[in-house]
Amino acid sequence: FCKRTLKNEAKLTLTIKEAAEYSNIGINKIDTLLKQPNCPFVLFVGTRKLVKRREFEEYIRRELIIWNFYQQLLQKIPVEIEKAESLCYNV
Repeated sequence: FCKRTLKNEAKLTLTIKEAAEYSNIGINKIDTLLKQPNCPFVLFVGTRKLVKRREFEEYIRRELIIWNFYQQLLQKIPVEIEKAESLCYNV
């Protein structure tokens, strides 16, 4: 009996372990995400949870954009505080 394996990019669904390796996100974090109500990338096969690869990739892309925007805002805060302080002291 020979078991064929596909690369993760060719698979429609991934196990939690495969999704963790593929995304570099921890197994526990992925499991937590899969437990969220209305998780867009969980597929139940009986009691087994699988990750829909395309939907998972879209979720990561969307979250990454939000995270990058948040990081950019955090970087601007010290500059804005500095500007405000300089206005206060120059009065």
